[in-house]
Amino acid sequence: MNNTTYSSMDYFAITTHELTHYAHHDLDTIYSYCDKILKESWARGVEWYLTRSLGYPSYQANYSKYYTLIVQDLIDYDELNNIRHDKVSGYTITQLEYALKGARTWDDWKNNLKKYYNNATEIYLDDLFNAWAAIK
Repeated sequence: MNNTTYSSMDYFAITTHELTHYAHHDLDTIYSYCDKILKESWARGVEWYLTRSLGYPSYQANYSKYYTLIVQDLIDYDELNNIRHDKVSGYTITQLEYALKGARTWDDWKNNLKKYYNNATEIYLDDLFNAWAAIK
């Protein structure tokens, strides 16, 4: 029996994460063929973004090998909670979502960001994506 106790914030975050998977599939039918790190990092990012934006401003998602906080790093919504202290910032959640279209791999997502958007910090995208991919 699992003795884990969840708060309303936890339920909101978990629900948002799972609904993001559904929305990602709806966005692009190649979802089933996407890298796990791409699918889970995107869902973790939307979970973080919406949970903080819609009532739980102190929410901080955990990270692991596949569940990265790259979305947070790409947006840099709150510098105080920027765990990686990366050099990338200024992307919007909408831009990150649009760059998912047609992306099957971690590198596809990164390359779509470079292709679709002019961002002064994009020269650091390779370093950021590589750093998160290296998490064990």
